[in-house]
Amino acid sequence: RFDQYLAGEIDTVSGPFSPADQEKLMSDAELTAQRGVSPGDFRTHYLFFDFQSEPFNDVTVRQAFAKAIDRQAVIDFVVGDSAGVPSYGILMAGFPDAVVDELKQFQGFDAEAAQQLLADAGFPNGEGFPKLELALREETALRQAVADAVAGELKKNLNIDVTINNMDRKTYMAGLNEQSLQFAMVSYGFDYVDASNFLSVFKTDGRHNWNDAEFEALRVEAAGNADPTERSG
Repeated sequence: RFDQYLAGEIDTVSGPFSPADQEKLMSDAELTAQRGVSPGDFRTHYLFFDFQSEPFNDVTVRQAFAKAIDRQAVIDFVVGDSAGVPSYGILMAGFPDAVVDELKQFQGFDAEAAQQLLADAGFPNGEGFPKLELALREETALRQAVADAVAGELKKNLNIDVTINNMDRKTYMAGLNEQSLQFAMVSYGFDYVDASNFLSVFKTDGRHNWNDAEFEALRVEAAGNADPTERSG
């Protein structure tokens, strides 16, 4: 459809664009001037782990992964700022109650800190860390390129080998529902405009096998509170 737009056959086209189309878009001043950015359904693409099994049952390992990926570089060199923004939490910037800068101190890129965290977890310079497969849900060429970039960041900064498996949707969803995916990327967009919609992704016995009693209590309390100030707090 991007080719049709360039040929004047259609009046509008929306992303995500392929990496090649994205590069053409960003390098052409006339095309860049024609673009408009929409939040769409505030879709967040995120990585998740099998939190109940080694090595990801160790929070130190998960923290190392969070700090080993330069999100801004992935946006700059793969996605392009017309198709995404770096996110440090499940709520995209602009969505009600989204927290951005405060989370960056925990999730922001810091290769040295990531390496130290991995060493603290017993895998100095990635030694002894199992080879990983990053599962994708029948993703587009652009999202596959993002996954490749993530794998590259983990290799460069943690010396961990990651292969990409772009699974068909049915097989992927079976693995997601069975909570049998060890390491995967997925996206989530809002069903209704409230933070509780996104945060319910991590509810106890929900989409992922990560359960935390304190988080669950706060989530349930906030979701049932009609005072907007208290809910946001």
